[in-house]
Amino acid sequence: MIPNRTASDIGVEMDSKEKELQKALADNAVVEQEILLIARKIIDLQGQKKDLEYARSKSSQVIRLLNSELRVLKNQFYAAKNSGL
Repeated sequence: MIPNRTASDIGVEMDSKEKELQKALADNAVVEQEILLIARKIIDLQGQKKDLEYARSKSSQVIRLLNSELRVLKNQFYAAKNSGL
């Protein structure tokens, strides 16, 4: 059986629930802001990753070129050495 409550009692409970609701809404807004902040950071990190991948690709090209040039120089060196030059 539901106890008889006065309008005043119900009003106090309504005010309490209203405050709880406002706090929950504020907490939810904070969480939403954090999610947006993290999403922005992810986008920034993805951009940085793309830049680093491009730099890695360029450095790999330079390494391959230098290795190739070094092989040619070594071949020339030993050919010159073997021919007495």
